[in-house]
Amino acid sequence: MLKKIFIILAIIMPINCYAYECDQKIDSISEEYNIPIFCQDFSDIKNKDIITFNRAEHDLIKKVDTPLYTFFHSFNKLMLNKYLKKIYLVKDLKLRNTDVGGLSDGSIIYVCLDNFNSLETAVYLNVLHHEFSSAIFRRLDPEKKFLWRSITGKYISNKEFFKKCLEDISFAKSSTMQDLENGILRNYSLTNAENDFNVFAETLFVDPDKIKTLSIKYQKIKDKLNLVKQSYIDAGYMKKFPDDT
Repeated sequence: MLKKIFIILAIIMPINCYAYECDQKIDSISEEYNIPIFCQDFSDIKNKDIITFNRAEHDLIKKVDTPLYTFFHSFNKLMLNKYLKKIYLVKDLKLRNTDVGGLSDGSIIYVCLDNFNSLETAVYLNVLHHEFSSAIFRRLDPEKKFLWRSITGKYISNKEFFKKCLEDISFAKSSTMQDLENGILRNYSLTNAENDFNVFAETLFVDPDKIKTLSIKYQKIKDKLNLVKQSYIDAGYMKKFPDDT
């Protein structure tokens, strides 16, 4: 009987220890925060918007352990466990046949590790904060969502947005003075209110100097920044914001 127990434990223990088959640092973060981070086992992905994805090689996975560590340590565990259920790290990712850097359904984050020209830490940090902020935005009360939309006033259709992107490849990442006066940090923000919120959140946590400078110059950016901060505080954020306010 005892021998059988040892055999069962020998089979089960490696599965528990290496359930996600990621980099050792990533596995330790996953264990510390009790949030599964998957690199190999994608059998439970049910997001129909994801057209294709491939498993990432180990060397590629290792590039994201530092940004993951930085991202997780930006928040308290209670907040993360409330809003984040799983993270999937994949080599490439498509949404309706379009290459994307990340996706979120409000509680699960998918991070692409190979659809970028640059593989710097800041790139992955942008994706993580961008997608995580969807969980905050989708749970805002109707009054705050209405206020957020009213600051911008009007968003453009996806058809119009992609037309402009085809005409100018840098359109999505750029903005004009008029955009900034309307509270738009990047033209990608024009697609819808959630993407707008995502861009603000990622900028706040990854490039706080930029948003601090712009919020001094443009009132609508200041208004949106205050609303983003309040939304995070309401969600359980208890640390000092990276723009020092």
